[in-house]
Amino acid sequence: MGLVVAIGVSAQGRCKGFVYDTDGYVNVRKGMSSSSDIVRQMDNNQTLYYSMTGTNWYQVSLTPAGKAIGYVYWNRISVSGEDLLTYVVTDADGYTNVRKGASTKTAIVKTMNKGKEFIGTPVYVGGKQSHWIGVLDENQRLIGFVYDTKVKTVD
Repeated sequence: MGLVVAIGVSAQGRCKGFVYDTDGYVNVRKGMSSSSDIVRQMDNNQTLYYSMTGTNWYQVSLTPAGKAIGYVYWNRISVSGEDLLTYVVTDADGYTNVRKGASTKTAIVKTMNKGKEFIGTPVYVGGKQSHWIGVLDENQRLIGFVYDTKVKTVD
């Protein structure tokens, strides 16, 4: 499965990503639901531009300034490595929670101990940087989110 993390933000607040799914393609849907009509399919490694909606569905277009063509589920998009950063957990509690979504109301998918380094990227919503950092696995796919006060970038 892929990921959605906002990096390389365009003037329109859209982020560049690449289609990634173990099926080899992803469905772009008319609405934010897996039961919504499919408006097109995109093959793996195709470039798209996305913006966060505040849900697990992201609005996508084919160009940075292009008209939105539909919605893709958050974990079906990979990012390029050009803007990724190395972070370290600094939370005074000795650990931080990695959450399924960029909200404390979402499920905890794992915890990381203080001192743990990871690759991540800031999350943008509506073209503005939020307080969330996307946590990536070794294949640069999103596994969850941490709050930015719990980590710092590695110099």
